[in-house]
Amino acid sequence: MKAKIITYCIGIAALFACSVGAEDFVRNPVGLDADVKHPFKEPRVWGGGLKKIPPDPLPEKFDWHVVLLNQIGFDVNEPKRFTAPVSPDGTKFSVKKFGDSKGESLFDGEIKGHIGDFSGFKPADSTARYVVVLSGGGLKDGASDPFYVRTDAYKKFFHQLAVDFMIDVRSVYGTHPSAYGGGPYRDGGRADDFAIPALVNFWLANSDEIMKMPRQIDYEKDMNRTFNNEIKYVPQNWAGPEVMRWCEMYFDNVEAPAKDAPDVIKLIHWSVGYYLAIYMEDEKKFANSGGVMEQISYFLWAYPTMKKWIPESVYKEAKTAVFKYWEKANRFRILWSWDAKHYPPITVSDQKKLPPLAYGNAPGHTIIPNILMYEVAKREGMKDADKYLNAAIAQTEFVVNKVDFNNPLTTKAHRFSEHRTVTALVWMLGAYPDKAPKGLKEKILQWSDIMISRSDNMWDYRMLSPKDNIWTMLIMNDVGNLLCFPASAISANWVQTDNAKKSRMEEIYYAQIDAIFGRNPRMCAGVGEPKMGWNDVARGWPVAYKNDICARLELCRGSISTSCGTESYPFKPNGEYRHVEGWIMYGAVWMNSLAYMSFDRAGTRPWDAVKNFKEKK
Repeated sequence: MKAKIITYCIGIAALFACSVGAEDFVRNPVGLDADVKHPFKEPRVWGGGLKKIPPDPLPEKFDWHVVLLNQIGFDVNEPKRFTAPVSPDGTKFSVKKFGDSKGESLFDGEIKGHIGDFSGFKPADSTARYVVVLSGGGLKDGASDPFYVRTDAYKKFFHQLAVDFMIDVRSVYGTHPSAYGGGPYRDGGRADDFAIPALVNFWLANSDEIMKMPRQIDYEKDMNRTFNNEIKYVPQNWAGPEVMRWCEMYFDNVEAPAKDAPDVIKLIHWSVGYYLAIYMEDEKKFANSGGVMEQISYFLWAYPTMKKWIPESVYKEAKTAVFKYWEKANRFRILWSWDAKHYPPITVSDQKKLPPLAYGNAPGHTIIPNILMYEVAKREGMKDADKYLNAAIAQTEFVVNKVDFNNPLTTKAHRFSEHRTVTALVWMLGAYPDKAPKGLKEKILQWSDIMISRSDNMWDYRMLSPKDNIWTMLIMNDVGNLLCFPASAISANWVQTDNAKKSRMEEIYYAQIDAIFGRNPRMCAGVGEPKMGWNDVARGWPVAYKNDICARLELCRGSISTSCGTESYPFKPNGEYRHVEGWIMYGAVWMNSLAYMSFDRAGTRPWDAVKNFKEKK
């Protein structure tokens, strides 16, 4: 038996040696046959320091063309770009059918500055997959991983998975009976995860599509599991037995959603109802969380669009709670965290010195909530409604006059909350142009110019600071920032009048998404568990966080986990790993960006979405 095994191994090795020697195949980015769909390589699991993990056996030099792009695919009518980090200018490339890398070319181009652009490739919508093939220049032929080019690609690829993630990451009732952080979503706090605003925007932008999605959340089943003691709750990690009290109060004291409500609406009901349970038990605890009130303001504003499924009693209770404590929670103030004088130097790599940069405190984050509170107060006939709009105007004026976008710490360093700044400025200008502070439009356009200037590299990657050669935050995971960036860029483009700059910004925000799904120096997608919905990913992240600890995010479909850090750029495939865990913050801002993409494609704007909403059957 042993002899047979040895003979078999020698035979396989000989076949491989012959195939390599004959050079009769085109290589994918990691040197395997590009015409073959290779099986997933399971990630290595780590439970502590990343430096304990041996490096990947990736070469430091490549003798074949390396083609790195979004492993999932592209929209027919949007930018399609890739990076060829070892290929010289003038190298020819072709787009071909997957499985036929030596066959007919469907589109041709050439490399410039290590970038190839095939945006002009617009095939008829189909389930075909393609590869980009490079040849010549003294290197062996190389091809990209396979990808799709689809009409409405992002809806087809990502929308259902984004909803699936929010369903799975729910505390207690998702895919694990715990509540890491103590909020309605595991690994989210009670302030800065942006879940309710993302769900509301996603609903307003995609309501027709959401109505057709499968119903997965069973309210009655979850209620029965709660009161029949069928849930074996795991109280740990900043969340104790109080969570189950709040869950019981959610079912006991918060009127149920309609049985046929779409999952997105049930998620909004769950989110608001969970916070109302806290409010009912301890108003002081609720009053200390201004971030929660900001989130609920989106629900109050958008309630007329979902009143068919969420009882009015929920709206009234939430309205009472938020209006009662809004001012006491300092939502009218210019918050200290907006002023860069409180920020550490850009080179600081000590996580303890990072706040307020790491959390939900981006400059102007209360502007949209104050606008929404004004619109709710006006709708409800409140006599003091103007104070909310006046606060939003004053806060906008501060950002325009006092926040310096040239300082990288005022933008990308706010990580997954950065989007709150520019979307707020644009919302103010769009919704109330006659009340907008002087210089607001110019401030937004300045932001665009700065972002464009920071993205002039072979990855189209918006760097933290080109001047300091810092690509990402020095210690914190950057993926939330990549996921939130499209919302900011799309918003700014609604103000942009220069078509060349608008087109460039589109390339940049798509490139940030591409960076997550394979267009990066590590040559893999930033998902630690590809089997959880990412079936079209060729290579997931090589390492995964240890299972069954923390928030158990490895159990969530559609979890997006990580991205490359500064140590891997501009092209260091064996650079150090970053933390890999799919935070609720990442899933929420990704859903928000998807919502903005839908608004943009429909030619609509979020601030008009409630008044223009048509009731759904």
